[in-house]
Amino acid sequence: MEVMLVGFLIVLILGISTVFLVHSLPAAGLRATANEMAATIKYGKYLAKANNGKQVFDIDIDSKTYALEGRETKKIPPDIVITILDTNLDVISKGRFSIVFDAMGGNDWHSIILSRGRSRTTIAMDPVMTAVIAEGEK
Repeated sequence: MEVMLVGFLIVLILGISTVFLVHSLPAAGLRATANEMAATIKYGKYLAKANNGKQVFDIDIDSKTYALEGRETKKIPPDIVITILDTNLDVISKGRFSIVFDAMGGNDWHSIILSRGRSRTTIAMDPVMTAVIAEGEK
């Protein structure tokens, strides 16, 4: 009887933890995409300063790709919706958008919003850190 009770409890705990894990994986993928994109943006600013030139970060919302000019193109998972706010707070949800970094650290964007279902993560422009990630509503 004790062995059956222990077996039942193990199966119950595994079932509950599987449900929590299945629900947390999409949010983790969204955060990972945002972290990788923010790191690429920061790297672009660093390259512009290090090379005393300009560096361009391109995002193609339609094909869900992004890259630094001359570097490897990275894909954004197909179920993530991308919205960009430029410096005038105009909403961009189609086409291409470029962020241009120069040696003085200038850039021309406000935030990039990545969402999947009700989860939302924002990559916001920061004058010191270049890009910071803020979690959104779930």
